[in-house]
Formats: sequence, C-alpha cells, structure tokens
Amino acid sequence: MASTNFLTVKTHLSEFKYSDKDTLSEASGSGTSNSVTSAEDLQKLAVILGLNSAEDVYQERFRVDRRRLEAMLADNLDETQTAQAFFHRVMTETNTLINWPARLKIGARSKKDPHVRVAGRTDDVKLAREKIIQLLDTRNNRVTMKIDVSYTDHSHIIGKGGLTIKRVMEETGCHIHFPDSNRTSAVEKSNQVSIAGDMERVERARARVRALTPLVFSFELPITHSSQPLPDITSPYVLNIQDQYNVQVMLRNRAKLHANLLVVKGVQWELHATMEATNLLMNYMCGPLASQTQVQMSLEISPMHHSVVMGRGAEQLKVIMKGTNTQIMFPDADDPNIPMIKKSCVTITGNIKDVYAARQQLVVSHL
Repeated sequence: MASTNFLTVKTHLSEFKYSDKDTLSEASGSGTSNSVTSAEDLQKLAVILGLNSAEDVYQERFRVDRRRLEAMLADNLDETQTAQAFFHRVMTETNTLINWPARLKIGARSKKDPHVRVAGRTDDVKLAREKIIQLLDTRNNRVTMKIDVSYTDHSHIIGKGGLTIKRVMEETGCHIHFPDSNRTSAVEKSNQVSIAGDMERVERARARVRALTPLVFSFELPITHSSQPLPDITSPYVLNIQDQYNVQVMLRNRAKLHANLLVVKGVQWELHATMEATNLLMNYMCGPLASQTQVQMSLEISPMHHSVVMGRGAEQLKVIMKGTNTQIMFPDADDPNIPMIKKSCVTITGNIKDVYAARQQLVVSHL
C-alpha cells in the first residue's frame, strides 16, 4: 500500500457526507439499503484509492453490538476512547471509509444491533472488519437457550402476522425461533423454542415469552341428570366475568367420563385476574360443591425431559406433589397405545393456588 494513498485517504475522508452516514447506517439495520454510500462518494473514494471506478470499491456490511457502541457514545469519555476516535483510527490505519451510526440513540426502546459498513480495497476492508469486530463483536457473549413451550401455545405467543413475537425480538435484541415442523406434522409436535442473543437479553426474552404464555385452569361441573340443561356460558354473569377479568370461558364435554369441563383461559402476566375469575365461576357453576371441586391444569413437557423433571425414582416429582399438595400425572412415554401427540401432556390437580405453584416448579425444573 503506497504511503501517498495513505496520506490522501487520511486527508480526504473528512470530505465525505457524514451527515448522510447516520441515515444510511440506520437504514441498513432494516435491510433497506445495501450501498455503503452514494455513487458519487464511491467514485470519489475510488479516485482517492487509485482504483479505476466505483465498481472496484469492495464493500461489507455487518452488525456490531449495540450496548458496546452506546457505551462508546457516552459524554463522559476521554476523547481517545470515543466511537468517533475509534472509527477514524481504523479508517486511517486501513485506508477505508466506514459508515457507522454516530447519532445512535442511547437507551432507545429498540435493542436491535446496528450495522456498520466499510468500503475500500478488499484486503483493507477485511482488516478494518477484524479491528471493529475485536471491539464490537455481537457474538462474544452470544448464547442459545432452548425452552419447552406447549406447541398449542405457539400461535398465541407469535401473534397475528408474527407481530407479538417480532415486538419481543425487537425490544430484547434476541432471535426467537419456533419449530417449523409443527406446521407440517399432525402426529408429532415439538415444544422446543430457541432464544439466541447475549445472556442478559436472552433471560429477558425468556421471561417475556413465559409472560405471553396462556394460562388455562379447568374444573369439572357437578354431575347432573341428563335431562338438565348444561350451564349457560353466555349468561350475563359469565360474559361480565370474561370482560372484567380478560379471560375466555369454554365448555368441553368429556363423553367417556360422563362429565363436563369448564375451561378458563387467561394469560400468565394476568395471573391473579385469571385465578379470581376461575374462583368466581366455580362458585357460580358448582354452588355449595365449589369448596370440594378441584382445579386441573395441563402442561406440555416433552417426553425427553420427563426423567429430568421427575428425578430418579420419581423422587423429585414426589417432593413437588407433597410440597404443593397436588396430584401430578405423567403419561407413560413407552406406552404404544398412547398417541405420540399425547405423550407430552402432564396433568396437575388440586387447589387452584397449589396447582399453579406445582406448575411453576415443573416449568423451572425443565428449563
């Protein structure tokens, strides 16, 4: 690399339109732009580098860690430690032009890692990338967490058009993957959800996914004479509870057991409202038998995790049942008569507060 080019680049890089740079860098974060800068600027860079045309300028675009870049934009830093000093130092050392988001909003709601784009000779760009990645690599602390979330809840968590989970990914800066196989297989379903990002953000994303998980309590209605009509879930009282507590009430017939099941569906982050609605409906539907009526909850735990959750000789499961005063039924994963899709369905029975406590312990034990 000729020293004259080095000095020329150092002298003329400041002539580029840095006011445009921030807009371009931010735009690249959404994938709307692949060009490092304008055609005019590329042509100018080609001349400075002694290249034949702008087409000979090599460009690369890659993400950098948002939190680390924000730290370099803080006001209280020594001038030599700032992002501006760092990027200009890399440009000077590598004969490249670097576009980076100098006006990145610190502490913004969006946690997406921004893009940096580098232009110059091929070897120079690769060297500049190495120097930047050494300091601002997004994957230094990257981890992947795999959690079990009932496949029946996936569509609810993803939301219409994927908007709900997109919001979670944007706000936590993590990538969240739901199994594609569930769309095609009607026999075997996967509960596994993967969350990738740095450790702190992954934990936040995990909590957000759990908070979006539907919370479903159910209880059997008292057995009545066949000539008696079923309880009316469209009565003003039931409709008022649905509106007031933001729950969905459903009635399911269990023909084989000659019983009817009332199902109350809420969401995890509205736990107390869902519990209160369930208790009110038990009193309304069961009358004097409400105090003797047990609540049920189904939880999806993949068969591969059963032994971990239950513990050796089911000792851990016994501890959970004794501590919460509940009954917990695991299906026999080796029973060929049980359909594969049913082998992950675990049932918890007991008092409503105890059932939820048992659920939480089971969830924690197979994270």
